[in-house]
Amino acid sequence: MRAYGLTPRQRDCLYAIAEMTRATGVCPTYAEIGAELGLVKSNVHRLVHGLRERGWVEVLPNRKRSIALLREVKVEDDHFASYEWSLAPDLPAAG
Repeated sequence: MRAYGLTPRQRDCLYAIAEMTRATGVCPTYAEIGAELGLVKSNVHRLVHGLRERGWVEVLPNRKRSIALLREVKVEDDHFASYEWSLAPDLPAAG
């Protein structure tokens, strides 16, 4: 099933962005997303571009943490719902 009309990899990327943002209070970098999904930054960039085209994220120019969710994301996959993001404790708190 294609949740949200996305490919499985796009969905994984969207879930990773949503969960990492929820857990840390800041949006993840491309490198952090890549580390969590086992992808290089260029592949993450391609996936984020696809999410942007479909209206799920906005990419803000000239910022390191440039990905912003435009819609609420419900994590429907049990793997992601229970997954503990390894980068979450290392990131500074927002504020």
